[in-house]
Amino acid sequence: MPPVVGLGPGERILGPWNPRPMFWIKSSMANASMPAHWGYSGQVEGAGLERQYSTRDAATGPVVHEETSSQEVLTMLYIVETTKDIETAARDLEAAVKRNKFGVLHVHDLQKTLKEKGVDFPNACRILEVCNPQRAVQVLGANMTVNMALPCRISVYREGGKTKIGMIRPTALLALFPEATALKTVADEVERETMRMIDEAK
Repeated sequence: MPPVVGLGPGERILGPWNPRPMFWIKSSMANASMPAHWGYSGQVEGAGLERQYSTRDAATGPVVHEETSSQEVLTMLYIVETTKDIETAARDLEAAVKRNKFGVLHVHDLQKTLKEKGVDFPNACRILEVCNPQRAVQVLGANMTVNMALPCRISVYREGGKTKIGMIRPTALLALFPEATALKTVADEVERETMRMIDEAK
């Protein structure tokens, strides 16, 4: 493990420590335009709060760390509520996907799959894998590693007695690939289109 720096008084590492791409670190020393470096991440506890802590090995460059708030995580997501039941919302979402010239590659019924494995999970959840072939070819032709973030996934699920439809924003997923910044325009377009699908289905 690299040397731990930047801890405040009374703080300690909770762990576990995991390798992660260092372009996630928010610092003037590290941003999405720089080559990816590997570091370690974990949680820090102290002064009555927990925060994310990340460090870069001193051999690779300056040590930096970040704090990730729940609000920042929420901005990576797009979630709406609907008065529809799961079946109706999932059916309407599939229709909206097709109207917007995307295809549905597969629908995962998470609750059903878990039940088949002997696990009773109370929350219904349908996960739609959606894709526009032309956009996929455009993205993969520019950066093949982005295949790890494809296809787009939109979920219809029950939580707290409510039906919700949501996804991780495509622009947030693209941020995981520091060498794919040229695809931001495509990610913006896909994000607008998938948000429109969700809004049409709610």
